[in-house]
Amino acid sequence: MKRLFAATLAAALASTIPAIAVDPAPREPYGINLEGFPHPYPHEIPLVAVPTLFIMGADDHNAPGRPNAPEALRATMGQNAELARALATRMPNARAEVIANTGHLAFLEAPEQFDTLVLNFLK
Repeated sequence: MKRLFAATLAAALASTIPAIAVDPAPREPYGINLEGFPHPYPHEIPLVAVPTLFIMGADDHNAPGRPNAPEALRATMGQNAELARALATRMPNARAEVIANTGHLAFLEAPEQFDTLVLNFLK
């Protein structure tokens, strides 16, 4: 791996992205104790109002845990570009960009296109 990001992208990220505030209060939807669980939940996705950009490789079908998932769920796992598009439609200020002919490492497989998407998003 020569680089993860172009120098221009690294500089833009360093000067643009503020520290992320984490809500320390655990949520208990449906009576489930979520203490220490840092991930958002499907019902919270529409609450994400900050500008969000999903960048996916069109050929990214990575699905960790597929062998252990319930049989009915396995067929839907690994459709990552479609998932990103669906999530973006549920968020008020989000969009999904899919880079053709790339997989899970789109930022390495198409660095110029990836960098352009991120830099344009940050403007």
